[in-house]
Amino acid sequence: MTEQEQASVAVVQKQLEAYNARDLEGFVSCYSPSVKALSFPSGNVRQGFQDVSFRDRYARLFEASPRLRSEVSQRIVKGNIVIDHEHVFNIYDRQDMTLVVMYQVEAGKISQVWFVE
Repeated sequence: MTEQEQASVAVVQKQLEAYNARDLEGFVSCYSPSVKALSFPSGNVRQGFQDVSFRDRYARLFEASPRLRSEVSQRIVKGNIVIDHEHVFNIYDRQDMTLVVMYQVEAGKISQVWFVE
């Protein structure tokens, strides 16, 4: 794995750990202030992110989901792109879901995140 790939994995792993701890400050610190959350392949802003800031979106999620956690079953890394196959448990304490999420890392922060639909 290249240094760039190692650095990209490190920030994605850090945000995953903060997500699982529902540590809003730690989670948000992994993202660029101008992060874009997009649907793949359309490139449209992801549903739920249109009218609320990234921070507020996750603050609400963490507050409403005290048992929230995500497990990565597979991770693929190429340069500054990290692709995770995730199983997320206890979203709003009532549902689970499986996701494929792609993270683009620039300057040590996640600059874009795509949710594969």
